[in-house]
Amino acid sequence: MLLVDDRALVDFGGGEGKDAFRSAWELGSAGQSKVWDELKEALSLGCALRESVAVAPSFPSQLDPDADMFESALAVHPGALVRDKDGKALGKLDWEVVTVIELPEQGDARIKLADGREAYVAPGDLRSAADYRLTMERKSGAWKITAFVAGD
Repeated sequence: MLLVDDRALVDFGGGEGKDAFRSAWELGSAGQSKVWDELKEALSLGCALRESVAVAPSFPSQLDPDADMFESALAVHPGALVRDKDGKALGKLDWEVVTVIELPEQGDARIKLADGREAYVAPGDLRSAADYRLTMERKSGAWKITAFVAGD
């Protein structure tokens, strides 16, 4: 746990530190932890340096401060196909922020594009801005995880 800061934020309910991180991510149970999948996903979406803090993925920090993180999502897969209500292709998105109007249990998500048009996209091409976010800071000469949280 050398890479986790002693005060790393684990959840918004007061969970912090190495023990909380270990417990939250079930690191004591071989093969049970989902931390590696979540870290891989967050890091695969790009990282940005904000005032000496590395943030991954970087897009939540790029949203309008007034944006609702639970409504806003990102078409994360470059080339995500967007269709109209009849299924006709409208084009492809590359890392664009959209608003989720409806996310049914089955079928495509109904979204609002930045230009105001409604469209449909595969749910797997969306990632919520409120999903897991990783922050890392350089402390005592090493990069440390200072937060790995989901939510607002």
